[in-house]
Amino acid sequence: MAETPKSTRRLRPHEPVPTEPPTISKLTTDGYWEYFWKTGTATYVRALAHRCIGGRYTDAEVIHHINENKLDNRPENLQPMTRSEHAHHHLVPDFEWEDAMARYEAGENTTVIGASMGVHPATLSRGFRKRGLTMRHPTPNKRDDITEIVLRRHREGLRPGAIGKELGLSRSPVDRILREHGIPPYRPGRP
Repeated sequence: MAETPKSTRRLRPHEPVPTEPPTISKLTTDGYWEYFWKTGTATYVRALAHRCIGGRYTDAEVIHHINENKLDNRPENLQPMTRSEHAHHHLVPDFEWEDAMARYEAGENTTVIGASMGVHPATLSRGFRKRGLTMRHPTPNKRDDITEIVLRRHREGLRPGAIGKELGLSRSPVDRILREHGIPPYRPGRP
């Protein structure tokens, strides 16, 4: 097993990539391969595998994986692009915005619509706003229902901690609802 890198530096743009196999290969939190080459005692040089194109480290803004597989770093699968080109490449062509907006206005949420249409819910939300649709609050009815239950259970004499436990919440949201309705917090101790 290779030792843990003590001192590393990233390859600089246009710097040649070492020809020997990497000493360490690991996946980043983003799901890309990162290679480490040993250059001295506990010193390494590192590079993201998909940025090593043609024997040099590229300074392209984005490297697009043609087959959408981040782990496939074959040269024929990598395409340097600008950020705007990459964003344009991933736009959904001929998307039925009218149908999606009608479904949203009928009460469906962006998660359900997105899953059925193959689009991320955040993309739908941005598209709806851009087209002038007013977005609903994610859970307005749930908050109203919880508020009513908290106030009713408080009138029945239940303490905030018990109300929260009953609703599957911590005490903080229960205290917040009570404060919003002018009910002072309980003093510590037994009732």
